[in-house]
Amino acid sequence: MEKLVELSLENYAEKLDSSLPAPGGGSSSAYLGVMGISLARMYAHLSFGKKKFEERPETEKEAFKNAFDRLLPIKEAFFKAVDDDALLYGSVIGAYRLPKDTEEEKEIRERKIQEALILAAKIPLNLAELAYDAMKLIAGMIPLGNQNVAADAYTALDYLHTVIVAESYNILANAKSLKDLSLSRSLTEKIRDLAEKSAILLQNAKGDCL
Repeated sequence: MEKLVELSLENYAEKLDSSLPAPGGGSSSAYLGVMGISLARMYAHLSFGKKKFEERPETEKEAFKNAFDRLLPIKEAFFKAVDDDALLYGSVIGAYRLPKDTEEEKEIRERKIQEALILAAKIPLNLAELAYDAMKLIAGMIPLGNQNVAADAYTALDYLHTVIVAESYNILANAKSLKDLSLSRSLTEKIRDLAEKSAILLQNAKGDCL
């Protein structure tokens, strides 16, 4: 099976710009998360070894390096999600296409639909939470690094906030179709709270830079 992460940027864009239902918003927002974290880590690479950075207290340098390291597994999770999102979509569509001629088939189909919808809401929520974790790490890094390239770190924050907003569309769309109303409310409340917190974090981190 073709892996999206192995495509060139041009070929991936062509798949988005087509009648194919996947990859779509979830997959592309996961890749946006990869780019955001890559930008933040570039900011760190361009800070290490610089005179002003090396003159900082050891505790600050250690905190900066720790954040840099913690971003890597989040980046890897987003890379994996580029393909996983397309698979999630396929599982939902596959469930809806199950036969429904008999009562037993209808029962099985409905159970499979609900199981697929739950995953299609929970996994994007997990990605949104990872994006918020990354935003907090990056916001803490910005004051300590090379201010000549801080624009890249600010861009990283914008990208990751956009990931959260984009994932919220998938979460809300799937949550509203859940039969478990308590779970639906919980997922909806969590993503709305996360979107609000990330917007505040973004504004506070950017301050008056714009």
